[in-house]
Amino acid sequence: SGFGVLLRPPLRRFTLTAWLTFFLGFSTAYFLSAWTTQLLFSAGMSESEAINGAVVLTTGGMVGSLIFGTLARWWTLRNIIAAAFVVGGLLMALLSVTIGAITGAVVWLLLVSIGFFVNGAFTNLYTIAVVGYPAEVRSTGLGCCVGLGRSGAVASPTIAGFLLGHGLEISTIILVFVIPIMLSAWLTLLLK
Repeated sequence: SGFGVLLRPPLRRFTLTAWLTFFLGFSTAYFLSAWTTQLLFSAGMSESEAINGAVVLTTGGMVGSLIFGTLARWWTLRNIIAAAFVVGGLLMALLSVTIGAITGAVVWLLLVSIGFFVNGAFTNLYTIAVVGYPAEVRSTGLGCCVGLGRSGAVASPTIAGFLLGHGLEISTIILVFVIPIMLSAWLTLLLK
């Protein structure tokens, strides 16, 4: 029982996929929460506007979480999360090519949408993990997903700071973090 069960058939594939999905999802979600203010400020926004951008992103995530959870009454949550991650990744790519060139309501709409799709869907990933484990190892399974996933939360701001410190453009750094959320979308579909 316990931890060892997670790595033996029939749970091994689900467990390893869930760990990687959480790691990648945490990396993008925490990149957005930790770096949005700095990236917006570096792109020419005032400090106040950059802080408001982070608030807008977070607000989008809260609303997305509620809506995606509600939509799961009618559609498979795994598919909802995967689709939302793809849309969120595409919106991040759009932000990366337009950052500094767009202002006002367009920036806020883009940020609230990224928060809605990326952070809103990521929050619902916990439900996939809970449902994927039998009752006798459910808390251990979810705890490992979250614990190992949080290493992605630690790594992403460090990676972003390293890239920024080595002269990468803000737009390129945003694109780097599109990769893990797109991989998370694909992996989420494998969580059966």
